[in-house]
Amino acid sequence: MAGTAFDALPYEEGRLWELLNGELTPVSSPTLEHQEIVFRLLVALKQYLVNKGGIVSHDVEFALSEDTRLRPDVWLVSAPRSLSLDAAHVPLRGGPDLAVEIISPSEYAAESMRKVQAYLAHGVQEVWQIYPKTREVIAYAAQGELRKFHSGETLRSWLLEDFELPVSSICL
Repeated sequence: MAGTAFDALPYEEGRLWELLNGELTPVSSPTLEHQEIVFRLLVALKQYLVNKGGIVSHDVEFALSEDTRLRPDVWLVSAPRSLSLDAAHVPLRGGPDLAVEIISPSEYAAESMRKVQAYLAHGVQEVWQIYPKTREVIAYAAQGELRKFHSGETLRSWLLEDFELPVSSICL
């Protein structure tokens, strides 16, 4: 399916689909645990951006390419690029600088990695996968680096200078 056909689908509050390399992929409804992790990340990232500028939000659709429309659980666009976002239009064109995916127990590893690869292939600088069940975070950088952070460790970003967040403060 092409992005234009996907964009023409009736937009329903809480759209339950994403488009990944031309394939419709279902998006499950978030659990309370998932939403709490989103909230904690939003608070930490908004605090980080206070004097730096930029925007952090959640669950907004990005048109990464003609055949890929993804909605990161949490996303960040740094200043000054954030000033050019069309806040009244969906999907947002291009990708965020940081995309965060919270991995549900029902999500397949291969499907999750396809999203990571799509983000990185389309200009996203950093992707975090958060695994609530194992209380770990895997961070991927556009230049091909990978880091794993476990409970008891502190998440650090390549993109966000001086950003630090204990993994234990993210996962319940």
